[in-house]
Amino acid sequence: MNGLPQDPDTTAYPHPSAITPAIWWVGRCGWGALPPLTAEPDCNIYLLRGRDYDVLIDCGMSADLAALEGHIRAVGSAPARVREIWLTHSHYDHFMRAAHWTARYPHTVCRIAETAIEFLEQDNYRLVGHTVARKLMPVAIPPRLAPLRDGADLHCPPWTLRVEALPGHVPDQLGFRGSVDGRDTLFSGDAAIGDQNAIPGMIGWLDGLWLSDVRVYRATLRRLTARPPALLLPGHGRPHAGEAAARSLEHCRERLERFAAFPDLAAMMPIVPPEERTVS
Repeated sequence: MNGLPQDPDTTAYPHPSAITPAIWWVGRCGWGALPPLTAEPDCNIYLLRGRDYDVLIDCGMSADLAALEGHIRAVGSAPARVREIWLTHSHYDHFMRAAHWTARYPHTVCRIAETAIEFLEQDNYRLVGHTVARKLMPVAIPPRLAPLRDGADLHCPPWTLRVEALPGHVPDQLGFRGSVDGRDTLFSGDAAIGDQNAIPGMIGWLDGLWLSDVRVYRATLRRLTARPPALLLPGHGRPHAGEAAARSLEHCRERLERFAAFPDLAAMMPIVPPEERTVS
């Protein structure tokens, strides 16, 4: 767990598995033809093992905690060791299990972008994607959320990661970046999903409902391709290591550049439902 020499393992298994000694893949749905670990439509859920406590990066959607708790125990940790949840953004498939987790484990601190909290405090759930989520289950919000800002440090000793704002897919998209087990690691959420199966450069779904911004997204991906991490851990699909991480980011950038080249792009974006067009 303390930085043993080991190549990152980016292969999917039908059980929780170590990507590095300190990073475990403990949850996901079957997106990308992967063997599911938790429930549909859960995102990738990562467990960062620390010396004194552990952290979940994203937590999925389902109210059922049993599978996730079981996977955490299976990798040698315990749910009670999870002191914090770092949320890459407030989309339902990354965020909504947090309320159910903290109801059972009230000591857990949930950290999310300050932008997300501003929307949630106004009972505005467009960034959650609630016109989709409410068809699946009621929107659930943890009673306490700690705001994150670009450049802040996050601690899971001995690891320290830096918050990086990665807007475009959604305005509250964050990444968490730092050296883990000797590798520059980025938890990218949906900002960069990368090459998956035969599809190069997958990115987060663009939709006016959750205020996607192509121009902002282009700037985010250009910044990431200029300084790619050694280990890219996306919110969906398989992780990427080494040259594959840089190649995936470049393919993400190319995909968005092609999309942005369409004339009158703003008129072609998905139409926001009338009730969602203003922020109250």
